[in-house]
Amino acid sequence: YAYFIDCKFHGFLYFRDTEFLNQSCNFSRTRFSIGKVGATIFYGVIFKGDVNFEEVSFQNEASFSACKFMNKFADSHTNFKNAVFLNKCIFDASEFYGHVDFSCNPDGTRDSKSFQECIFDKTLFSKEVKFNNRKFKGETSFDEVVFTQAPKFFNTELYENTTFYKTRFHSRMGIEDSDRYRVLKL
Repeated sequence: YAYFIDCKFHGFLYFRDTEFLNQSCNFSRTRFSIGKVGATIFYGVIFKGDVNFEEVSFQNEASFSACKFMNKFADSHTNFKNAVFLNKCIFDASEFYGHVDFSCNPDGTRDSKSFQECIFDKTLFSKEVKFNNRKFKGETSFDEVVFTQAPKFFNTELYENTTFYKTRFHSRMGIEDSDRYRVLKL
């Protein structure tokens, strides 16, 4: 297990081509990129088990480019619930093989609910992904993303120029999917 619970990382943090081979990786309530200058970069990182970034805070840019969240078990999760992104966040070319939660509690503060500039281009979501109770306040891109299940955007505000260029929505069956897509159109 890799536990970084309630940690504080100042300035730059860079994980490149790192593998977390354990069953669980927990960064909950950690503060990243503390200070005026810094970034948190996970590039090409492979997470083999459950991943928990619940209630983390990214003060500066947060990048998860080309990461693989390999939690393929039926009850596996990647958790960014109530994570605070105060600057640009990037998840381009990443692959999520378990359930993913980027939701926020409905009573969360404005900062905790908001994404600033956000890029998910060429990302794969192979199971359910939730963005409930969030507000995308800046340029947002889901270009060439693959959603194998209908994403949940309940009570979410998308930035006016959010793009879904060449995005593939595989699941189009049933009442629940219909409700998810209806909300996304609003």
